[in-house]
Amino acid sequence: MVRQAAAGAAMITNVTVVTGSRVTDLSVPSQQPIDMWIDDVVDRLAEQYRGDDIGFDFGRDASWTITPIGGVPVQRNRRLDEAEIFDGALVMLEPVSRTERYRAVAEDVIDGVAILNPDDPFGRPQLVLWLAWWTAVMLGGVGVTGIYGWSAATATRAWWGPGVALIGIGCIAGGFWLWRRGGSVHVASALLAAGVVDAALGAGLSVPLPERASWLGAPQLAGGALGLLVAVLVVRGGPLRWEALAAFVGAAAVIVGAGSVAVGYGWSQYAWPAVVAVGLFVVRNAARLVIKVARIALPPIPAAGEDVDIDELLEPVVDVAAEADRGGPNQTWAQVLASVPSSSARLVERSVLSQHLLAGFMAAGCAAAAVGAVHLLTQGHFLVHTLVVCALVMIVLVFRSQLPADKRCVWALLSAAAAIGAGVGVKVLWWWPAATPLIAAAVVAVTAAVLAAVAASSGAPRMNAIRKRWLEWIDQAAVAAVVPLLAWIAGLFDFLRNVPWLAGS
Repeated sequence: MVRQAAAGAAMITNVTVVTGSRVTDLSVPSQQPIDMWIDDVVDRLAEQYRGDDIGFDFGRDASWTITPIGGVPVQRNRRLDEAEIFDGALVMLEPVSRTERYRAVAEDVIDGVAILNPDDPFGRPQLVLWLAWWTAVMLGGVGVTGIYGWSAATATRAWWGPGVALIGIGCIAGGFWLWRRGGSVHVASALLAAGVVDAALGAGLSVPLPERASWLGAPQLAGGALGLLVAVLVVRGGPLRWEALAAFVGAAAVIVGAGSVAVGYGWSQYAWPAVVAVGLFVVRNAARLVIKVARIALPPIPAAGEDVDIDELLEPVVDVAAEADRGGPNQTWAQVLASVPSSSARLVERSVLSQHLLAGFMAAGCAAAAVGAVHLLTQGHFLVHTLVVCALVMIVLVFRSQLPADKRCVWALLSAAAAIGAGVGVKVLWWWPAATPLIAAAVVAVTAAVLAAVAASSGAPRMNAIRKRWLEWIDQAAVAAVVPLLAWIAGLFDFLRNVPWLAGS
C-alpha cells in the first residue's frame, strides 16, 4: 500500500495503473487530493520497474496526475471521489503543467485506445515502407498509363510497348542494384514488383495488332504472359523471399499464354476445357512438378563422398547458430540445425523453396480450374454437362484439400471450390432472375450442410492410410468422369466422328 500522507481512517480506492506496457494494481487514498500522494506512487513504480524497458519515462521533470483511459487528466487538487474514480478503475500516469487542459476532446479517446493497444510509432522505417510501396504503385501505374496512351495514339503506337518494357527493365535493374548493395529490402522489392508489371505490359503492347483488329486481343495477351514469365524467372522471390507468389505467377503465366495462343489460332472451343484439364492436372501433380522444377532451379545436394566443383554448395545460406538460438513454434527445425553440420543448411533451403513452389503451383492450378469451370458454364444443350463438370471439379478440390499438409495449399483448394459455387450461382441468377429464391435457399442449405459437416467431424481422428486411400479413389473417379465430359463439351467427339479416314465416320 502506498504510504499515506495523513494517518487516520482515510478511505482507500483500488485502481489499476497503466504505465507503458505494464499494468499495476495499487491502493490509493480516495478522499485526499491527488497532489498529496501521486509523487509517492510515481517513485514506487519507478523503483519497481527500474532497468526494465516498459516504454514509460518516470524521470520526466513535470507534475504528475492520473488520467482515466479515454478521459482527460484529473486536476491535482481534486480527490478521486470528486473525479468519480472508484474501485477497479483503469487509469494511467500523466505529466501535466499549469496550462494543462481539462476538457475532453476526441484525441483523448484515441490516445486511450493507443495506450491499451501499444504498437510501434510511425517512424522512419514505417515511412520508408510506405514510400516504397507508393513508389511501386506509381511505377506500376506507368504501365497502365501506357495502355491508355497506346489506345489513344495511332502514329506512335509502335513506341509505347518498347518504352514501357524499357521502364520495367530499368526498375528491375534498379531493384537488383539496391538489393545487392544492401539497401532497403522493401524499396528493392517495390522496384522489382513494379518492374515485373511494366515488363509484362510492355511485352504485350509490343506485339503488333493482327489484320482487321482494332484493339488488344489474344496475341497481346500471349506476349504479355511471355514477358511476365521471363520477368518472374529473372526476379524469382526477390529480397523478401516471395517464392510462392513467384511460382504462382509463373505457372499462371504459362497457362494464360498457352490459352491465348489457342484462342488466337481459332481454337477457342478447346481453350476453356483445356484450361480446366490443365488446372486439374497441376493440382493433382503439383508435387511431381516441384521435383522437375527443383532439379533446374535449386542447387543439387551432393551424395556422400561425391566430389563437388562448386564450393558454394557446401556453404550454409543461413546463420545456423542464429537460427538454432531463435525459438518459437515457426522454427521447429532449429534444434536439428544445431545438431548437424553447417553444410546441411543447403538441404533446409531446398526444403523451404520446394514448399514455396508447391504452394504456388497448387494455387495456380486451383485458379485455372476455378476460372475455367465457371467460364465453361453455358446455356443451351450443354447446360447440364457444364453443371456436372463444375460439381465434379468442386468435389476434386474439396476432397484433395484433406491431403496437403501445407495450409496454403488447403486454403487454395477450398477457396477455389467456393469460388466455383459462387460463380455458378451468379451466372444462373444472371440468366434467370426468377430463380433468385431458389438460389438463395440453395446457398443457405449448402452453408448449413458445410457447417454441420465440420461440426460433426470435429472429434474425428486424424488422416490415416485407409481414409487417405478412399479420398484418392474418389478423386480418381471424379477426374475420370470429368475428362470425357470436357472432351464432349469441346466437340472433340464430333471432330473424330467427322474425320474422313476414321472407320465408321
